[in-house]
Amino acid sequence: MNLTTEQARQLASIFSRPVFRSLGFGSLPASVKRQLVSTASSLECSEGTVGDLFEAAFKQLLKLYRSEYVYKNQLTKKQIFGIHSPSTAALLSEFWVDMSKADTVVLNGTSTVYEIKTEFDNLTRLPQQLIDYSKVFDHINVVTHERGVAGVLAAAPNHVGVLALSSRGSFKRVRSSTSNIANLDHWTVFNCLRNQEIRNILLRQFGEIPETSPDMFRTLCFEQFKTLSKDDLSVEFVLEARKRSTGREISQFAKALPMSLRTLGLIEKLSACRRSAILDALSQPLMPKICK
Repeated sequence: MNLTTEQARQLASIFSRPVFRSLGFGSLPASVKRQLVSTASSLECSEGTVGDLFEAAFKQLLKLYRSEYVYKNQLTKKQIFGIHSPSTAALLSEFWVDMSKADTVVLNGTSTVYEIKTEFDNLTRLPQQLIDYSKVFDHINVVTHERGVAGVLAAAPNHVGVLALSSRGSFKRVRSSTSNIANLDHWTVFNCLRNQEIRNILLRQFGEIPETSPDMFRTLCFEQFKTLSKDDLSVEFVLEARKRSTGREISQFAKALPMSLRTLGLIEKLSACRRSAILDALSQPLMPKICK
């Protein structure tokens, strides 16, 4: 199938948080209906379910237009549903560290960040991103396309791993990452954590938290936090941050989704009612659902 650039962008646009959330509304917003109808037209697809449409669109993107979401979802497929399990390994997306926004973070026994550089990206910001990530994560990786490997290797320090997404959609490990725990920075990790997460860590490590006013809470907590060993710092960060997107209900929901939507299923915060509605919408016949 030959698609124009605009048609390919249209396919990519349906793999977004607003579109995914709208599937749980019961009645699709007009703008989303137009997106899905346009996608179905581009794929010459009128039969099957709404879920089948997403699968068909992702298959074409993987071959013809590898957007950032394609890379993210292939990582989800390999790391969360391949090597690990969604019930034990957490997936975080767009995780801020200082001024850098990490594309994909996997938390299991340790912390691993994946910075994605697609065919449509340049490497201008990569050096600073890697400096920022090295303050927080045990393992740092850059994921790129096969033609981008040389540039990434030239820009990335030796402790940073490099993976290439092949034309067949699999990952080739060009260079393995090595442990970065010695370079973790207490202040940067501290600022990635929420107040309740900090409370939990201090109670486990010291048996108490400072009794102080709200405006002084983080200042006094950091006085204790900064005394943690680097190994404990890594363990505690993983223990708290992974709670954000793991659990039996989230795991079961993600497993029930088409593979093309599992990244969105893991990172989007939804009620049980919304999750059920999304699964129902995806099982509905395609054209009646998006045309009614």
